[in-house]
Amino acid sequence: MQFTFNEGHIQLPSQWQDQSMQVLVSTDNSGINLVITREAVPQGTLTPELYQETLALYQGKLDGYTEHACREITLAEAPAWLLDYSWNGPEDEGNQGRIDQIAVFQRRGDTLLTFTFSTSLSLKNSQKTMLLEVIKSFTPLPPENDIQKDQPR
Repeated sequence: MQFTFNEGHIQLPSQWQDQSMQVLVSTDNSGINLVITREAVPQGTLTPELYQETLALYQGKLDGYTEHACREITLAEAPAWLLDYSWNGPEDEGNQGRIDQIAVFQRRGDTLLTFTFSTSLSLKNSQKTMLLEVIKSFTPLPPENDIQKDQPR
C-alpha cells in the first residue's frame, strides 16, 4: 500500500490500514480547526448504508445534539454527505461549552474520508459558506494503481 503525505510517500505492507488524522488550525482567532480522518469501510458495506450508519453515530451519541443541516452534496464529482450540527462539548475546568461542527463524509473506494470543521464559537453563515468552499476544493489523488503506472521503473 502506498501512503502519501505532504512530504512524500512510503510503501507499506498490504495488511496495513490507513487510519491517519490530520489537524489544521486557523490562526485568525476564530477558534476553527479542520480534522481530516480516514476509516476503513468493512467489505460488502453498501454506500447508502455506510452514510446512514455514520450519520446515526453523530445524531445519537453527542450530548445536547442539535442538527442545523443534513444533506447530500457533490464533492470532487461524487456524492458526499454534509452534517452541520452543534453539541455540548466536554467539561473543561467545570465549564461545558457548545461546539459547532460541520462534517462532510465521502466514501473513496474502501475508505470513508471525513472532513470536520470545529469551533467553540458560534459559526456565522458566512463562515459556514467559506468552510464549505474549502472542503469543495478537495481534489482526490489518482488511485494508487494509476500512480504506480506513472512512476519510472
